[in-house]
Amino acid sequence: HIEPQLFLMPPSVDFVEEVPPETIRSWGGASNPRQQRDNGRTNGASQSSDGTAEETSSEPLSESDLLRAIAHEVQTPLATIRTLTRLLLRREDLTPLCRRYVQNIERECTEQIDRFGLFFRATELDPDNVRLQITSLTELLEINLPRWKQQVERRGSTFELDIPTNFPSVVSDPNTLDAMLTGVLDRISRSAPAGSRIVAKLVHAGEQVKLQFQVNTEDLGVDVSGHAPSPLQALGRLLVVQPDTGALSLSLTMTQQLFKALGAKFTVRQQSEHGETLTIYLPQHFEKPR
Repeated sequence: HIEPQLFLMPPSVDFVEEVPPETIRSWGGASNPRQQRDNGRTNGASQSSDGTAEETSSEPLSESDLLRAIAHEVQTPLATIRTLTRLLLRREDLTPLCRRYVQNIERECTEQIDRFGLFFRATELDPDNVRLQITSLTELLEINLPRWKQQVERRGSTFELDIPTNFPSVVSDPNTLDAMLTGVLDRISRSAPAGSRIVAKLVHAGEQVKLQFQVNTEDLGVDVSGHAPSPLQALGRLLVVQPDTGALSLSLTMTQQLFKALGAKFTVRQQSEHGETLTIYLPQHFEKPR
């Protein structure tokens, strides 16, 4: 039970003044009833400079254009909400309960912004323009470990990272790789039964480095072979949806293409006892002899 006064603010609320009014209006839609009526009368037409209505193009958007538009419409209001929550968290007069709720809102907004940012990146990535560089994979994993643990724990499971010492660097695009690994973990954590233990293990594989995400359900003490989630359903070429939860993710083909642009290889193996095992092979960096 949340008491209403937890969210009441004094008459002078500092954080409201820091958000420009046009930011709120940019969420889309008409700003007043008259504008809504005018938009309805034009019925898809645009207004030219001389005041006459012009018919817009009737050509359908491509799948990539549609996904970019949806990603923009989702990210814009969430970014505004996240800004407001971060401004609220600066206040010292928040009760512990209210602060915890606001932190949860900020975390959920960030997660969805990152997910749709990955979808947007999938439509924009040009393999010929990807700049690969020396990347410390162990450092990237360790930096993300706290965030990934929280992400998995919210789904009722646990996450562990198994990294050997003195592990070599790889060759990749660190920013895109970061987003891709977060998407991989999101996919496997959503499909794993609650109470599972998800382990990310980093090992040598010849001239490559193998990063494997695997679900361990032995600690559950029950047979989960018959509790596999429903098969993913394709939404065109780019996305798939999990029917049980409605969660969206990149299709296997698109995920493999993105990893290939990073110089990596992505494989999925389905096991009846453990669910999916997701493996990424990355090229190892070797120092050139002097």
